[in-house]
Amino acid sequence: MKILFVTPHFPWAGVTGGLSLVYHKIARLADRGHRVGLVSFIREDEKVDPMDPVFCRLRECHTIPRPPQASMPVQLLHRAYSRVPSY
Repeated sequence: MKILFVTPHFPWAGVTGGLSLVYHKIARLADRGHRVGLVSFIREDEKVDPMDPVFCRLRECHTIPRPPQASMPVQLLHRAYSRVPSY
């Protein structure tokens, strides 16, 4: 089966929470013979280690540079006057 993961952050094993969960799901699915791909946002200062065990299991991996975030006052104003909830 072909499976594509789309994540807002690159999954790492040493992190707790959702990123670790995605990391281990990728590893387990790839070990079972599935063709696993990943599309993920990364910060400019992040580097993807091609020797990472889960990276080696991926069929395809595409990273997209994360767009710069607005300053905190701009974010607060946007949330205060937006009709769309921020969650």
